[in-house]
Amino acid sequence: MTSHNFEMKDFWFYYLLAVMVAILGMCWIAFGNGMIYEALHGEPMLPDPYTFVGMLMQQTETDLGLPSDSILASLAMTAEHWYMILSYLFPAAPSIAAILIVWHFSRGTGVKSLFRCFSTAQEGVSAAQGLKFLGVLFLAIVVYSLVFATLSGISADGDIASKFEALRLDAPLVALLLLLVGSFTAHGAILEELGWRGFAWPLLQKVMSTPLRAAIFLGLLWGTWHLPREVVMLAGGAPFDEFFLDQINFFMGAVTLTIIIGWAVNKAGGSILPAIMIHGASNYLGGTLGYDTVFLIFSIHDLLKIAIAITVVAFTGSQLGYRGPSNAIGRSETIEAAGA
Repeated sequence: MTSHNFEMKDFWFYYLLAVMVAILGMCWIAFGNGMIYEALHGEPMLPDPYTFVGMLMQQTETDLGLPSDSILASLAMTAEHWYMILSYLFPAAPSIAAILIVWHFSRGTGVKSLFRCFSTAQEGVSAAQGLKFLGVLFLAIVVYSLVFATLSGISADGDIASKFEALRLDAPLVALLLLLVGSFTAHGAILEELGWRGFAWPLLQKVMSTPLRAAIFLGLLWGTWHLPREVVMLAGGAPFDEFFLDQINFFMGAVTLTIIIGWAVNKAGGSILPAIMIHGASNYLGGTLGYDTVFLIFSIHDLLKIAIAITVVAFTGSQLGYRGPSNAIGRSETIEAAGA
């Protein structure tokens, strides 16, 4: 095993690798899928490959009764359209980059240590304590979804009933199941978080002066990493002024969500399961209830996340509940401590 103390240069190497893999993934989505589809079916993907894949994904979700953006739907889709499997390169890019860098320094031992961040049992946090925190966090997400739906309904001319219907609140057990599945199977959540919060987050907490600064920095870079996807949308004909405002909104959301997730991961001792849950729930609820603008360029979802991020900082300060160096890969003297 190779001993390695991660530094800022390692983060930049990791980040550039994540961007490169993401670009490859988007190139495949924009061109590769379309070429193979046309070769197999004798006709092009319409209206364009990126939109076609999105429409097919939505149709699969509807047919199977799955939550918005669920990886279960995309797996079913790729079972029929095998060539789309390479589309996963984009959402998985941060985790692929983290695995490659850890492998470079310590081979399989380090990768195994990195994957320990999927466990609820961390240094200073027992498995039971980790599960209890996840339970409390899920209850908070349930409350958040009710507040989100109510406020969205009020802002939409008082049409609260349609928002409740979208969450399937007419069948509470179904609603809870969809929320739980949506929280843990969203693409970005399950495929990205090993990289962002399992590798990058603890490293940045080491090299930056405070976890809050690390969260703002990572949030901005997280938003920037999405640009290959956004450029494809812009090339598809989206108006530039609308695109620009959407990006400001998106970057704000990335920063606020990074603050919230960063606190939750620190609270859990380094486990990324809270990150997956929060990231996934945000995507699921946003996709289900919508992002209708209610104030300037912000939706109800945006404003609620901003309020929660401010509350987290108000109660935890710039440390965001950070427990210390022993449970973070970036703080350790060896790669063996990754995610532990």
